[in-house]
Amino acid sequence: MEQGSQVPLRISLAQLDLGVGAFADNQRKLIAAIDAQPEADIILTPEFSVCGYPPEDLVAYPEFIAAGEQVLQAVADHVRERAGPHMVIGLPRLHEGKLYNAAVVLGPQGTVCEHRKNHLPNYGVFDEKRYFAEGDGIASFELKGRKVALGICHDIWVEGFADALKACRPDVFLVSNASPFYLNVQEKREGLTSRLSKIGCDVAYVNMVGAQDEHVFDGGSHLARGGKVIARLPVFAEQVAALDEDAEVHALPPVIEQIASALQLGIKSYWLSAGQGPVFIGVSGGIDSAVTLVLAARALGPEQVTAVLLPSEITAAMSIEDGAKLATNLGVRSMQLPIAGVFAAFRKELEQVLQREVAGIALENLQARIRGSMLMALANDAGGLVLTTGNKSEMATGFATLYGDMAGAFDVLKDIPKGRVYELARWFNDPEETIPARVIDRPPTAELRENQLDADSLPAYPALDAMLEHVIENLGSPRALVGQHEPADVSRFVKLLQGSEFKRRQAPIGPTVSKRAFGKGWRMPVSNSFAFGLDDDGGANDA
Repeated sequence: MEQGSQVPLRISLAQLDLGVGAFADNQRKLIAAIDAQPEADIILTPEFSVCGYPPEDLVAYPEFIAAGEQVLQAVADHVRERAGPHMVIGLPRLHEGKLYNAAVVLGPQGTVCEHRKNHLPNYGVFDEKRYFAEGDGIASFELKGRKVALGICHDIWVEGFADALKACRPDVFLVSNASPFYLNVQEKREGLTSRLSKIGCDVAYVNMVGAQDEHVFDGGSHLARGGKVIARLPVFAEQVAALDEDAEVHALPPVIEQIASALQLGIKSYWLSAGQGPVFIGVSGGIDSAVTLVLAARALGPEQVTAVLLPSEITAAMSIEDGAKLATNLGVRSMQLPIAGVFAAFRKELEQVLQREVAGIALENLQARIRGSMLMALANDAGGLVLTTGNKSEMATGFATLYGDMAGAFDVLKDIPKGRVYELARWFNDPEETIPARVIDRPPTAELRENQLDADSLPAYPALDAMLEHVIENLGSPRALVGQHEPADVSRFVKLLQGSEFKRRQAPIGPTVSKRAFGKGWRMPVSNSFAFGLDDDGGANDA
């Protein structure tokens, strides 16, 4: 961080996994970071490093705010006892009756200064205006003859911030972040920090790593100077590191590896918070359950995961064979729990009550619900949890059974469209086969009736995924799809999307990897008759 002939400030970034409400663990990590970087002048920690992000309605409880103040005091005491280094930590703080998202600088003599987040995000997954008041101005302090300015996450994304920072004239700008992962977000972050560094200050950016409910935090902490990034910590990993002459620009992994890392981090974080019990996954012999099983085994270790095969009379022999082979390849425990007898008993009782034969979707979904009940019973008996396997294409169209294949605690593929599920499968099979090739090559099927294929009920997945990206992730109008896809496919997609909201409201949470995922990033009315100006055949209706 050398400017002119002055001695540079020694800055360390604490890229930490900090849990919501995990005050004792977070305090331990913050103090450990101080002990690990005794030569630093400043240690920068993520946004809300004291309490984790996002705490949501927990901040309405005085006990939560008080617990944060206790951690702040404990860290301040440690900084004073060690006579440094300075540390920037984040927490929700009350000031004159208002609650702020704050970054506090602690030094050997106590609190040096406090920055209150100026710009509160209130879009997508963010809802900070619900909780916090807006701060005013850029806080700064002097250290070793250097002016150090502070910012918090969304502050730097607002138009005009560069002018405000330039007017502040800092030598160093420190920005604390809890910035969730989505594809290509790191390039956007570094574009912002690189531009800010052109005003003549070093920009040190620290981001949280870990996961919280639907959010995945990838880290990506870095230092920008003179319009370019000159140091970057590894993504998806905790690290406390000094930004000195030995700092590296760790390369960003390929996109598919980033997605796999994000999903695995999401699984592990949820599993840790849920009590670390055994994990059960219903394995059908299909692509979605196969990829889910691989991700779980990689995230938690094969000893924590059980593959459960639940064949019915309709289940093809290849489905059982491929599911068992996959479990063997991964080294996970597997069990077979046939449902034919239970299904026959359910069907008999139902037909006796109705006084007629039952067919169609009622029988298809009955199989799925028996499987869901069995998986939940296994998890309850073992004190564990069920990971569900539905992908984003299925969630968009409602191609899933409530209380059946949707039964469980955490949906690993909830934000992964079908085409990308196949990409993950092929990536897992390089350089050697993990998922049996037949699982990847076989046409997808729910296998709830004879000779059933997904293509019987849905548009072809490449077209479906393109429509999904346009309407959901890019907020494009379905009318723009007319002429790009078959009109009947457009109409069917829109009807399925709107008619399935009641299912999505009851679906398990899952990790987010896109700009807009089902969950907090998608807030649609359950009852919705708006047709987007489309005729029943998918054509534009301009009447």
